[in-house]
Amino acid sequence: MHMEIFVPKSYSELTAAQSRWMFRTLAKNPELNSVEFKTFAFLRFAGLHVITKDYESGDFLIKLGRSIFRIDAAQIAGAIRHLDWTLFPPARPWRPDRIAWRRPTDADFSDVDFKTYIAVDNLYQGYLQTYDLGLIRRIADMLVPSPHRPFREWELAAVFHWIASVKDFFVKKFPHFFSPADSNSLAGSGTLPSHKQIEDAMNAQIRALTKGDISREEEILSMPCWRALVELDSQAREYQELKAKTK
Repeated sequence: MHMEIFVPKSYSELTAAQSRWMFRTLAKNPELNSVEFKTFAFLRFAGLHVITKDYESGDFLIKLGRSIFRIDAAQIAGAIRHLDWTLFPPARPWRPDRIAWRRPTDADFSDVDFKTYIAVDNLYQGYLQTYDLGLIRRIADMLVPSPHRPFREWELAAVFHWIASVKDFFVKKFPHFFSPADSNSLAGSGTLPSHKQIEDAMNAQIRALTKGDISREEEILSMPCWRALVELDSQAREYQELKAKTK
């Protein structure tokens, strides 16, 4: 029996219902390992209904529409490889179209000012240190204008993935200013910075942009974060070039 089954290939292909299911499952079932989660996601995204499962063989008796068929463990293992992307941050900045019934700021932070970017980054780093979900809720408050209702747990999980995708994207977009360790992806990478290191880095960024003129601080903080990061990346590149010449 030949059947064609389609599943999303990336976060951008998720429907609203699929993204809601995905993050609700992640939030409510942290004990799921990657194979279990991808298996559940495959069945859900493909619209397959499990009638029975043979726990010895790993086979499933599946219903799709009016058709009933069996999928063996090897077929499942092959199919769920197409969902490996669910284990990592989105390859490009992504967030659900609606959070708390409101449209969030642009996924790539193109409409976020530098002050908000710094605050979001600090809260995100704090969450990686403490796993305090309240910090992600504070991020959501800044990025979702006038939420129509309290944020749900699955929405906060989606916000966390969103920020992870933005950080990974900025590391690639501004390679002179950021190091690969700055991404702090979902899997974690390297040693997390301390609170003092985060504060020192924030102050250093502001000083670099104001060039020591504290009267310009408010102007710098209100500028688009992309413009600020372009300037910081250019300064970092010039410094690296100068350092290379003086060696």
